[in-house]
Order: sequence, then C-alpha cells, then structure tokens
Amino acid sequence: MLSFNGFPSEISKYNTTESPDGFGLVIKNFSEQDLTGSYRCSYGFENERKTLDIGNDYEYYPMNNTLDSQYYFNDHTILTMGVDFKEVHPYPNCTTSFNSKDITSKVITKSELIQLFYKVTFTLTLNIKDYGFCKGDLHMTCLIGSRQLDPIMTTFDECLDNKNQWAKIGILIACVFILAIMCSVICTNKRCRNILKDALPCTRSTRETDSNEMTDLQVSTTDFIGAKNVSGKKLLYGKSDQEDE
Repeated sequence: MLSFNGFPSEISKYNTTESPDGFGLVIKNFSEQDLTGSYRCSYGFENERKTLDIGNDYEYYPMNNTLDSQYYFNDHTILTMGVDFKEVHPYPNCTTSFNSKDITSKVITKSELIQLFYKVTFTLTLNIKDYGFCKGDLHMTCLIGSRQLDPIMTTFDECLDNKNQWAKIGILIACVFILAIMCSVICTNKRCRNILKDALPCTRSTRETDSNEMTDLQVSTTDFIGAKNVSGKKLLYGKSDQEDE
C-alpha cells in the first residue's frame, strides 16, 4: 500500500493530491522499477486500476557513460562515423551534414526499446571523393524531446597536398636545426684547441726545426769542448811558467 487516507507510506517516494474531480498519486525519483506493475486507487466502493505510460512527455538525456561518438578516416578518403545512444528517451531525431550538405539518408540506424529507454546506434561510411571535398566540416545534431544535442561537430583536413607541404617544412626545419648544432660543435672544438695551444708550455716541432736545434746543440757542444781545451792549455802553460820560475 502506497497511501492510506491521504497519508503516503513513504514520504520521500510518494505523495497524494486531491482535487474536485478526484485524487492523484505523485511518484518522486521516478525510475524503471516504477513501470513494472499497475497502480490501483480505491475510494469507498470505487476502484480504478491503471498502468503507467510515460509517453513522449518524459525526457531522459544521455550522459557521458551512455553516449559514445567517434569518427576517423582511412587512406584520407573513407570516412567512418559512429554514434551510440545506450539510454535515451524519447527516440532521438538526428540529422547529419557534410560540408553543409545533408547526408542523413546515408546514415544507417538501428534501435530497440528496452523497458523505459531506447538504445539507438547510428553508423556512416562515406567516400569523401564522391563529394569533391578533402576538407570541411562534419556535423550531427539530434533533437531529444525539447533538447538539442550535437554528438559530432568537427572540422577536418585530409588533403594530401597540404599534408605533404607540412611534412616538407618539418623536414627542412629539422635539417636546419641539425646543421646549426653541428656548426656549434665544430666551433666549440676549434676554440678548445686554441685555448689548449696557448696553455701548453711547448709545442711539438717539425723535423726541420728539430734538425736545426740539433745543429745548434752540436755547435754549442763543440765550442764548449774547444773552450775547455784552450783553458786546459792555458792552465798547462801557467803551470810550466811557475815551474820555470
């Protein structure tokens, strides 16, 4: 029993109303379970039974976990689109456009009613070359009761010329960057060699320089020996003079 003499058994869930033409029952926090049975109202010897039918007045909009939408291109020409409403009410009325051209008739729709909600899936496979476009916009809009949703609204550019041009620009920038790094490394190494050269006390000589140094060394040694002999002679003479004296 949901209510007796105007007093609901569960205040947070039910409430009763009274009007000149009868009584009413208000169901709060409405859910699918409230549709599983029939409702009976008794007043004196009068009884009335009714099964709830929400009709199109009840609106349930898809949430993030009950709506999936995606699109992608194969070989820059084949467009594949998919939109999946897992729970929605009433039935969504959707239109799809490609570069402002209505292509709703190309969309395949599958739907089923599961108790209270509809499960609806939209799929589309399209060759964009048939429309003479390689870039533009793709738009799908759906009217659910009194509310409008846009499961897909995007722009794309699948023109190969533009992609190749950007690829060439990227390669050119990368080459310039690598060349700049190489030049910087070469200049740094040359500067380091100059610094080391200035810092070392001596440097490696060439063969010609070594030969000249050896010649100078030999001459100096000969002069030294000659000087020694002369000095010795002088000493000898000096000694003889002393003896003579």
